[in-house]
Amino acid sequence: MLIAFGGNDGAGKSTQAKALARLLEDNGKSIKVIDKWDVIDPAIHPECRFIDSTREEVRVCISEMEGPGRALFLFWCIALTTTRALKEPYDYFISDGYWMKHAAAETAMGNSRAMIEGYIEAMPKPDITFYFDVDPEIALERKGADDVTPYECGCNPEMKPEQFLAHQQRVRAVLREWAERDGWVTIDATREPETIALQITEFVLGRDERVG
Repeated sequence: MLIAFGGNDGAGKSTQAKALARLLEDNGKSIKVIDKWDVIDPAIHPECRFIDSTREEVRVCISEMEGPGRALFLFWCIALTTTRALKEPYDYFISDGYWMKHAAAETAMGNSRAMIEGYIEAMPKPDITFYFDVDPEIALERKGADDVTPYECGCNPEMKPEQFLAHQQRVRAVLREWAERDGWVTIDATREPETIALQITEFVLGRDERVG
């Protein structure tokens, strides 16, 4: 089962992805957490060994790329790591962010919707998509102004709080539209992390039982 966690930067996706992995393992399930930046690890993706860089540097460099090329690079990373992971014999695959955040961000930054939708069509379909909805002001408070990246600010290297908020509001609008259109499971990300983790785990295990 492929489970996608979508939402704005600072919505708590990574925290909940790790929590779900732990809780499912406690229930005897085998888990693979998919990370798009595994492309820079030659031990995992030897075919990508030409990328000789750190995760931190790559995250900065993407904000210096031009729109369509940047979007294609990000989707390439996501597609490569996801298709490779899905060949492995795990019960659950958890993708932190998957294509949702980047597709919404690239749309918010002016890339063609038709182009982005075309990229999306080429991606493996998740069995469950959780959308973590949170006001960007709360997300920024959680992250702290010193922990944002240029990409999270609409590729603005100044990384001012107002740039983060303006960009994330646009991203949130796109994500909300897709969540309603595609029937994603919307999570109120302002609640206590333990409450959210329990809701997600119960939903996943219940879905597994219904399918089984």
